[in-house]
Amino acid sequence: MLVLATWLIVNPQLLFRQQDSQFYLLLYTLLAVGSIMFIVGFLGCTGACRESQCMLVLFFCFLLLLLVAQIAAGAWAYTHEDRLDALIEDKVMNTVKKEYTADEAQAVTFDNVQKMLECCGAKNAADWALSSYNQKNPDGGYEIMISSSIESYRVPPSCCLPELSPDECDRATQLKGPIFSQLKTSIYTEGCAMKIVQWKEENKSTLALICVAIVSLELMGLLFSIVLCCAIRSVDRYKA
Repeated sequence: MLVLATWLIVNPQLLFRQQDSQFYLLLYTLLAVGSIMFIVGFLGCTGACRESQCMLVLFFCFLLLLLVAQIAAGAWAYTHEDRLDALIEDKVMNTVKKEYTADEAQAVTFDNVQKMLECCGAKNAADWALSSYNQKNPDGGYEIMISSSIESYRVPPSCCLPELSPDECDRATQLKGPIFSQLKTSIYTEGCAMKIVQWKEENKSTLALICVAIVSLELMGLLFSIVLCCAIRSVDRYKA
């Protein structure tokens, strides 16, 4: 967890920009939890090897605090699931509207998201209409008519279906007039925000099992630290 948090802080290729204060808060919280886990592991191993009651007591206290914090975080995530889904949608929409053209790393990352999840835009492809992508790159991408009028907008080539060749995807920029019948077979029509939430829902049981396994291991650690501490105390009394 410590390595993951550090990597996320220094890695530029992120779906959500690091200038976001909430994103920073999440990363540094993850970094703090990872640091505590490292300290807990160090105290547990050292205390067991040296048979130090003091270190084992510290290990027990730190691990208990960590366990309580994790349970509280899990309870918050469960009771605020709707808020979490709304946050995901807002973040993805902001990425489409403003951050996609901020730098190349942002574009590459979101392109990979669209390809991997088979989606386009936040809610749908129309989200690209008033995005910075159309303001910055009016001549590139995949042109889609907003209505039967001459007004049109473009979406990134990563919205194209995989069976389209690069030339076919490029030629799509030459389309004029209403193309809704072609749209259904040419680009992804579902939004990425919904796809991310859907992935979370589909893997909820797996994530829950992982959390239960982690909590179980921590409970075993608490139990073993108490048993070992009592055993060391008994040996010390016997020697005395």
